[in-house]
Amino acid sequence: MLTKRYLKLVVALALGASCTDTANVSGPSNPGPVIACPAPIIVESTTGAAITVNYPAPTVTQGAQPVNTTCTPPSGSTFQFGTTPVTCTARDANQRTDGCGFTVTVNRTPRLSVERFEAFGDSITAGVLATACPAAPVSCFVQTSTSDPLKRKYELQRMFADMEASTAAYPRVLQTMLSNRYRTQTVTMANEGLPGEFVSDGKVRLPGTVGSAQVLLLQEGANDMNKAHPPVDDIVADLRAMVQQGRSRGMQVFVGTLLPQRQGACRGYDFCDAVNDTVATNAKIRPMVASEGVTLVDLYAAFQGQETTLLGLDGLHPNEAGYQRMAELFFEAIRQKLELP
Repeated sequence: MLTKRYLKLVVALALGASCTDTANVSGPSNPGPVIACPAPIIVESTTGAAITVNYPAPTVTQGAQPVNTTCTPPSGSTFQFGTTPVTCTARDANQRTDGCGFTVTVNRTPRLSVERFEAFGDSITAGVLATACPAAPVSCFVQTSTSDPLKRKYELQRMFADMEASTAAYPRVLQTMLSNRYRTQTVTMANEGLPGEFVSDGKVRLPGTVGSAQVLLLQEGANDMNKAHPPVDDIVADLRAMVQQGRSRGMQVFVGTLLPQRQGACRGYDFCDAVNDTVATNAKIRPMVASEGVTLVDLYAAFQGQETTLLGLDGLHPNEAGYQRMAELFFEAIRQKLELP
């Protein structure tokens, strides 16, 4: 019985092909089609409802022309919220095929449950950048020059009078971060940072600042650390009162721990009494925040060991990188607590 290969050879010779020409008569010499799908597609729906998605066509190489491609669901289809697989196939003139796949994901545009924020505190909230320092060594006059609290407060405010709040202030950076993520909302951020303020003064000032704010970002107490042997329990009690003031107005409250100071720097006043009062105060702030059921933003933990890179020239105020880090920490806490599912 004649084989199919032998019959093909006979036909080819009858048509005038040489023996060498018959080597490829068993099939087409060109390879089949190769299809490559686009990368996964991620789009946003402002409401979470299904939306129309147009995606790039897959690319096809090789194959006998014409080569037809089909994708299911096709580009221009309506895609539901979530992830939908798309499969594509290429088929050439010789009915050879190749396939690939990718996904189209429809996410809901992120939204917050609130839009109006207030950042409250001292010069660190105001965004003071330390571009100059008093003459070395460390000056501890803030604690030793007077025992009168009003005079001590005046000295602090005079000390910061020539410092301007920077555009790097963490509330301003944070507002930009929130606006970039929650693009369909209008996020406002009032900066109520007052250089030189003690926590006891902040407790009195806070009620007159909140207005219609829905969120209170509270970070205050650095100036209290500049007093010799500060009354830690009283400081934490005043912070608790501020937290309760915010909660009584229906505000979501976020409390930042106190930042470390750089020992030996021109404004590393916390170490003037040979006690790291910041550590002792934070140790009582953390359980207070937990007992009040509000959100802790542990700035100290993020800055500890980074005093050289995140604090400015004076060892007290953050530098631009430090303010950026503060904004990132508050942003992540806000996202986890207030972003809608």
